[in-house]
Amino acid sequence: MIASRSPFYLLVLLALVIQSPANAFTTPQPQAEIIQSRIALLRYQVSQGDPRAHYLLGVMQLSGRYLPKDEQAALSKLEFAANADYSKAIHTLADFLFNGEYLPRDLAKAQHWYHKLLATEPQWASFQLGFIFASGGIGVERNCGKAIDYFSRVENPAAQNNLVWLLATCPEAKHRDGERAVALGKALLAENGDNATGLDNLAAAYAEVGDFSNAVLTQRRAIEFAQQAPTQDSQLIEELESRLDNYLASQPYRETIALPR
Repeated sequence: MIASRSPFYLLVLLALVIQSPANAFTTPQPQAEIIQSRIALLRYQVSQGDPRAHYLLGVMQLSGRYLPKDEQAALSKLEFAANADYSKAIHTLADFLFNGEYLPRDLAKAQHWYHKLLATEPQWASFQLGFIFASGGIGVERNCGKAIDYFSRVENPAAQNNLVWLLATCPEAKHRDGERAVALGKALLAENGDNATGLDNLAAAYAEVGDFSNAVLTQRRAIEFAQQAPTQDSQLIEELESRLDNYLASQPYRETIALPR
């Protein structure tokens, strides 16, 4: 199964707003006045074309903290900062467009900004691009080959498990590589210990190479791990059991992932 990583959010605004250059204020002021002074300073910096100021005001307008919510004005400021290569703006804009929080989901635009983020944050950007192409959606065509390429660049278990899954279950035969999936799946479990996701992926890999005996044994272990979890996920268990039925019938598993709408 495809696994995701926690999104990156940058809405820690209070500290950013109340920070100022040394000696900017020499007498104590009420907190509200300090914040408004900082906002006034940011507005001036925006008028001077400062990308960081565009980013901070944009995030405030997007979140509705300290400034009224204004999605269009916020998006304009974030895009200005991102186009000026301000990395925090690129990261934030890409994540918000990908997750569909604060801004409507737009995978085509998210893909654009993640491509730009590759220059400064290649691991995170590659993981997100891998997920986008593994899933597909409005504005982006599903592409196992591109997803496999991006996940292959990321050095963490979540990305590597996603790679196993795609190599084993991609509907397009030209992108499947069962032997590679089995070797990688076994190595991940040896390194990280047994878990429902890793076992599920390895079972799919065994099924892809026609080793249905090991696919069944491994999938049953995946189900046991899922059933023993402190908080049972009934939908996950149902999916694992459905794949087990495939392997009992000597059928490999094929899946098309879709992002939630």
